[in-house]
Amino acid sequence: KLDVNLVAADDVGRNALHYAAMNGNLPIMKMLFKTGQFQVNVQDDFGMTPLHLASRSNSEECVRNLIEQGADCMMRDETGRKAFDLSTSKSVRHILQTSFQ
Repeated sequence: KLDVNLVAADDVGRNALHYAAMNGNLPIMKMLFKTGQFQVNVQDDFGMTPLHLASRSNSEECVRNLIEQGADCMMRDETGRKAFDLSTSKSVRHILQTSFQ
């Protein structure tokens, strides 16, 4: 049996959920949430949440899943940006906009 600390953070405060969101890896995100060990609104050293990173990557599926898991669309990073501000995708921006109205 391998004992792995899934919530361990790297040198910029990002954990496995941050990286799954950043890379648009929905199957891994779902697996991580099933463990019950992850906080959906955890921020890295730059104030970025998994939702910020999924939005910046224009990953519609991951953005939807994070919102379903309770991600706060109004959280801001250290420079004051919300996830909405980071996406260049009209569909992702629409999802984010309708979720906080």
